[in-house]
Amino acid sequence: LSGAPQGNTILGIDAGNALTTGTNNTIMGNDAGKAVTVGGNNVIVGFEAALNSATNTSDMVVIGEKAFESGSAGFGSVLIGKQAGNSQSGELIVGIGRESARVNTSDRVIMIGYQAGYSNTSGGNNTFVGERSGYSNTTSDNNTYMGDQTGYSASGEKNTAVGQGAFGGGFGHTGTDNVAIGYLANQAPTGASNYNVAIGSEALRSSGTRTNNVAIGYKAATAVTTGSNNTVLGYQAGDAVTIGSNNIIIGHEATASAVDVNNEITLGDANVTSLRIPGL
Repeated sequence: LSGAPQGNTILGIDAGNALTTGTNNTIMGNDAGKAVTVGGNNVIVGFEAALNSATNTSDMVVIGEKAFESGSAGFGSVLIGKQAGNSQSGELIVGIGRESARVNTSDRVIMIGYQAGYSNTSGGNNTFVGERSGYSNTTSDNNTYMGDQTGYSASGEKNTAVGQGAFGGGFGHTGTDNVAIGYLANQAPTGASNYNVAIGSEALRSSGTRTNNVAIGYKAATAVTTGSNNTVLGYQAGDAVTIGSNNIIIGHEATASAVDVNNEITLGDANVTSLRIPGL
């Protein structure tokens, strides 16, 4: 060490080797924090953690082999896990999990889970929680994905997905302003599938480009591919409709007259034999 670094705790071969005036750092692990010179108030633990990071890295928690290895900036960030935030440069971010926030350049994002936000670069104000959640997002903003592989292949903005595989599916899509809540809810949209609401396991699950649908209930509208402007409520309601549009289907196992029907209202299943409106 050279200069007058003070209040530092250092353990490991070449750990904190370049410190000059940096203070109050805890650096542990071979080659950990090796490039830090004037940065302070850091906790850097792990083999080659923050190895080639900025010389003024400050107020960070970096734990894990090669975490923040070649990152820059990063002020006030928490990066925990092997290669977490490996080359990231955003500030005030949270990346917890192996390879989470790996190449992030945006500020104020939260990515928790194995490879959460793996490809995110400048996408800001995103929250990805779960293994490979938000995996393919690069530049889109304001998304919230929570659950294993939620939003896995999504690249649109202002989407909310909660539940394993919700809004994920491995089919590339650019949709915006979607809500998917439940196991595999709206799992496989393609292209610009926008303004859809899917609530319930496997609701609106099938592959296709669709817009302006509301599907609430277990497997509600689960087969819709390119149908749009449908409102479907109930357990397995409208589960056979594929390309039909502008339909209202309400009730337990309520079934439309055809898979491609348009402009139809269906109330109830085949057991319903009367319609009552009190007062009329």
